[in-house]
Amino acid sequence: MRQFQQVVFDRYVNGTTTVYSDAAFNDLLGQFNQLSIQACCSEIAGTSPTLTVNVETSGDQQTWHSKFGSGSEPISGVSLTAASNTHWGKDTGSTPSLGAVRLTITLVGTSPAARIRIFACGRS
Repeated sequence: MRQFQQVVFDRYVNGTTTVYSDAAFNDLLGQFNQLSIQACCSEIAGTSPTLTVNVETSGDQQTWHSKFGSGSEPISGVSLTAASNTHWGKDTGSTPSLGAVRLTITLVGTSPAARIRIFACGRS
């Protein structure tokens, strides 16, 4: 059953430095066994930009651990083009989360940039 749907990230990202969903959502995202994630991208720039969105969890909101290995993230290395700019992924809850959850957002490519808006839907 759906418990919430919220925009948890809405920023222009420029470069390859990993950025994170707003910390104000860490407790909310950590309350649910399952998350569906939709990333909507626009203003895409750079050469061959790709997007990865991962889920991290923490008990103390200081030390974070990925719930997924490299290459198995909910949204993993998807190409961003004008024709393909909406992507979705999920955390089925097969690995339980600690009390706090955040999303990591990473662009890869040559001078990648995009406006990224991420919706999260929590289910129990």
